[in-house]
Amino acid sequence: MTLSEIPDLWWQLLDEPLAAAGVMAKGGPVTGSRERQLPIRVDVFDLTHEGSGEELAGEDQVGHLPVWHTLNVWMFEWAQRRDRGEHGTAGVPEVCEWLRERVDDACDTDLSIAEFFTSIRRLRGALLGQLGQVDVPDYKRGVPCKNPKCYALTLVHHAGSDRIECGSCDSLLTFEEFDAWVRLVAAAAKKMERAA
Repeated sequence: MTLSEIPDLWWQLLDEPLAAAGVMAKGGPVTGSRERQLPIRVDVFDLTHEGSGEELAGEDQVGHLPVWHTLNVWMFEWAQRRDRGEHGTAGVPEVCEWLRERVDDACDTDLSIAEFFTSIRRLRGALLGQLGQVDVPDYKRGVPCKNPKCYALTLVHHAGSDRIECGSCDSLLTFEEFDAWVRLVAAAAKKMERAA
């Protein structure tokens, strides 16, 4: 699950140097340069910052919100909805574990679970991007969605996921279901080809 990968990716990013590439080079700014580069990698700072996030979340925020802040917002929301006296803040690994232990309950009761998974996937993507480990989606070209109300050609598998999902509806397929579906679609295509 993507949530269990975030602490390791976050630790890897903390080990990355914050110095911006090219800032330490000899000489001053080149004539015609737009503006001087900041002496730190802003995206890395944004993602690894462990403050409340309030100071980074203003209306001029164009970078990433801190991983810590995003995870703690979800923990706070889930704790409020569960109403079991759970509260407090913790570091990235602890909050990920807290959320992971409660994700099954949230899937059953929380109407914003799709938003949660989208948020976690974006966090993972931002971390992978800053680490230079690009997540290339595996598009299942030519295979329609299994949902009879959809049939869109937008099936995709994202690295780290144990499901193939439709980009046009909320359908999910296991690898076994996808393989069986491909065989069925191929058999139907052959039958139509013979009939023509």
